[in-house]
Amino acid sequence: AGCQTVFRHQPPGITMLLVRLLPPPCTCTYLPFAHRCAQRWLSNKGRDRRSRGKSKKISQSSVKWLARQSKDQYVKRARDEGSPSRAVYKLEQIDKSALRGRLFKKGDSVVELGAAPGGWSLYASEQIGPKGRLVAVDLLPLDARAMTELETAESGADFYFAQGDFNSLQVKEYIADALRIEDEDTGGDSDNQVEALIRYRADIILSDMAGNFTGDQRTDALKTMSLCENALMFAAGSTCFTTSDANNKDMKVLLQISSNTPWQTIGLLRAGGSFLCKFFQCGKENERELIDAARRLFTDTKVIKPPASRKESAERYLLATGFRGTPSLVPVGT
Repeated sequence: AGCQTVFRHQPPGITMLLVRLLPPPCTCTYLPFAHRCAQRWLSNKGRDRRSRGKSKKISQSSVKWLARQSKDQYVKRARDEGSPSRAVYKLEQIDKSALRGRLFKKGDSVVELGAAPGGWSLYASEQIGPKGRLVAVDLLPLDARAMTELETAESGADFYFAQGDFNSLQVKEYIADALRIEDEDTGGDSDNQVEALIRYRADIILSDMAGNFTGDQRTDALKTMSLCENALMFAAGSTCFTTSDANNKDMKVLLQISSNTPWQTIGLLRAGGSFLCKFFQCGKENERELIDAARRLFTDTKVIKPPASRKESAERYLLATGFRGTPSLVPVGT
């Protein structure tokens, strides 16, 4: 009993000493526990000493990534300019290479999907100015400095951010609500409500989304392609991939919208608007549906690899401008 009291109230170092002073054949029932405690303490202490002298082994891929980062001119430029990432220079280059003038204009309404860490949002906000509106979405939070600047900059756009899954209806409804401006003229008149439904939409929808990488390039590319297709349906309406009657000469295109038409049917992109999405090359057979749909829906489309995109990367950007509007195919004579 005396030994139990002594061992129970001593730190491991003292316990170790007592174990040495009271080796078997001490018959104390608490002694086995004391031996185990002391042995564990000695084992951990030795392991700590061994680990202190060794640095954690860095994988070969990490070494290559660090070497590439140290030589990357855009990484250095982003660091010097305080940008959250080098991705902002890709958007800047795409903007300057856009067909028929710059992509962004003052006063535009912009939706950005996959906004973290915030570089694209900062660039877009600066381009559209204080009369513009920017709605950003991502599963991850934005960089703290970028978030502060977006919310407080006097020269920036009216900014809204939702942290959540773009594929969820709740997040999509948030975007639609953020774009919708209350107008006293709409009142309860159904014609005015239809006008508001058409009017309060985005001028530009950007998608820089990518799924969590699995390490398998083909799987990762297909997941990102699926996100692009979802983004295009969000922009151009739920029927944008319908092709069965698109080339039928006995059909005509009519835009039929009523006050009860859900925004999901017509999409949130304004007629004349632009769409930009990032995808990874995954074979023409897997890219064809997205690109063909964009060509039907927009007057100009092109696939871009901006200079800031690394040469070894399979990433590409689909830029589509001059949205024709969301049609409903109706048989001639109806």
